[in-house]
Amino acid sequence: MRPEAKLWWEQAQADLDSAVAILDVGKFYVSAFLAQQAVEKGLKSFYLESKRELPRGRTTSISLRMT
Repeated sequence: MRPEAKLWWEQAQADLDSAVAILDVGKFYVSAFLAQQAVEKGLKSFYLESKRELPRGRTTSISLRMT
């Protein structure tokens, strides 16, 4: 895995871990936000690894149209 993609993936994992931990405390809005951030960062990591460049604009807008 490319170093930049790995950094994005590790941050996505950290955000997801935080989302789960905060969910256990009952802070649902914070957990939802962190889960969304984890998905965005995970998609950015995948895109960076497969396309060898950072996506322009919002990650979710390009995630379903990758060819």
